[in-house]
Amino acid sequence: MSSLLIAEEESAVAESLADTARYIRNDLNITITKHAKEALKYIKINHYDLFLLGMEFESCTGIELAKKIRETENHKLTPIFFIVSVPVKKFDISGMSCSDIKLLPEREVRKALEVFDGETEKDDDSKNHIVLHHKGHTHVINKDEIIYIESNKGSIFVNTINKKIEIPSYKFTMEKLLTELAEGFIRCHREYIVNTKYVEEFEGTDVVKLKNVDIALPIGRKYKDFFKK
Repeated sequence: MSSLLIAEEESAVAESLADTARYIRNDLNITITKHAKEALKYIKINHYDLFLLGMEFESCTGIELAKKIRETENHKLTPIFFIVSVPVKKFDISGMSCSDIKLLPEREVRKALEVFDGETEKDDDSKNHIVLHHKGHTHVINKDEIIYIESNKGSIFVNTINKKIEIPSYKFTMEKLLTELAEGFIRCHREYIVNTKYVEEFEGTDVVKLKNVDIALPIGRKYKDFFKK
């Protein structure tokens, strides 16, 4: 099993990168930390095949962390990619004995993972996931974990069993999402899509109650005929 270490102060960025990596390669063992010192502790006791590093940490810069990684015997040639949100013109990697060090915008994680075996492997059950991209972040969501989706005030809210994800509605319309979700999801209102797996009960043809959700969702007039069946 290949191992990846992600060291990045912004937890949301790190988790997004990890989700993308898992989606691309389902055999990865991923370690995440927001502290450079903690990353060095992990490196002393584990072997890693790839590093994704942020550019700034509380105790040092990403460049300094990379140089310390290069000082460890097992990682003198391990690929290191830096996570950047904007291009960096000057990049001093003097003292690091590997040309495979690159600046990596988040959207290029797939290219980084190619170092493992020359090609990326998509999870066999990728059809069970939906991938949403927004502001450089990638959200890989298991469809089975989606309870319902809401469209409200210019945003789409994907409510899962673990979290709520917000994306602008101009990027993902409800119609497009319903097409991608396909079987198991129905539209009960122009503002709501529900996962039938979580439907608990109906109150006539007016509202639908879902498991793990405190509020009942309305059933729009346009969709009432479906719920009469």
